[in-house]
Amino acid sequence: MTVSMLKTIVIHTMMILALWFGLAVPVIASDFATTKLKAEQGYADAQYRLALMYDYSEEVEQDYSQAFKWYQRSANQGYANAQYNLGWMYKNAHGMPEDNTKAVEWYLRAANQGYASAQATLGSMYYSGKGVAQSYAKALEWYSKAANQGNAVGQYNMGISYYQGLALPQNYEKAVEWYQKAADQGLSDAQYNLGLMFEEGEGVSQDYNKALKWYRDAADQDDADAQYRLGVMYEAGKGVAKDKVEAQEWYQIACNNDYAKGCKAYDRLNAKELRRH
Repeated sequence: MTVSMLKTIVIHTMMILALWFGLAVPVIASDFATTKLKAEQGYADAQYRLALMYDYSEEVEQDYSQAFKWYQRSANQGYANAQYNLGWMYKNAHGMPEDNTKAVEWYLRAANQGYASAQATLGSMYYSGKGVAQSYAKALEWYSKAANQGNAVGQYNMGISYYQGLALPQNYEKAVEWYQKAADQGLSDAQYNLGLMFEEGEGVSQDYNKALKWYRDAADQDDADAQYRLGVMYEAGKGVAKDKVEAQEWYQIACNNDYAKGCKAYDRLNAKELRRH
């Protein structure tokens, strides 16, 4: 399998980050006035909730500067969720200029408190050398801490580390093991990579049916790579009867997701069909 086919280290943004790194859209129990009063009285959890309200426009007009202000007040009191979200704002230029050094600083504070999402993200910062000196060994250290807490992104990135042999011996079987853990939690990148492992027979016995299963799971989450691979499987008859119509449909779906190879494959099959008439 080529590295270009394999999805590599996860550095998601916006809603993908929201789903996997802990920035889920909050359910706010307290009303705005009560939360603001408690925040002004110095309660760290209320300051965090108030920041979320400003961040997600819950009962108040969206205001990233106010969100930042209240995340910071909460974070300065050691509230790990706020420390993580503050790091996320710096990393993703969320209402402010990007500052990866500051992002690492806040991720580290949360990670040192055992906050798994921060540990996984900090690992990715070390992997890419953003805001910190690049180090695969440090990346692995933080991925491992997150993964051992059941964090899906940490588990997935452990799989990548084993697959690529970064800071540890290359081991496809271990890569599959970690991909499986993340895939079982619904992480589409892991589902796609697990599908590739079964299709290629790397770390597992080659099994087209299992490859199809994991590609479908990822494709159902709008993963364009997986949608394209389903087209390949149907066109080649891997695990299914050859079906050019089904293949073309999957290529088109991938193309509609701005996947260039899907567009080319769709056009190729469409041209063949036109030549028959």
